Amino acid sequence: MKQTNSNIKYKQFQYEDRVVIITLIKEGFNYSQIANHFGVPVSQVSREIKRNSKRVYNAKTAQTRSDVRRFQPKKEIK
Repeated sequence: MKQTNSNIKYKQFQYEDRVVIITLIKEGFNYSQIANHFGVPVSQVSREIKRNSKRVYNAKTAQTRSDVRRFQPKKEIK
């Protein structure tokens, strides 16, 4: 029986977490293993890497992009 991630809470990645993500990727960890390391859903790790990388995932660039997105005004719903 497959376990669900309903008991895993959302955690926003910080710069230090992003550095660990890079290290784990370089060590050959897959998204599922990285998610288990942080106690977050696999989809969160996948989105983090996809959203914050062009060719290679970079912690500093990812943090900068995250900060910019956080403080951008939200789109108005009509």
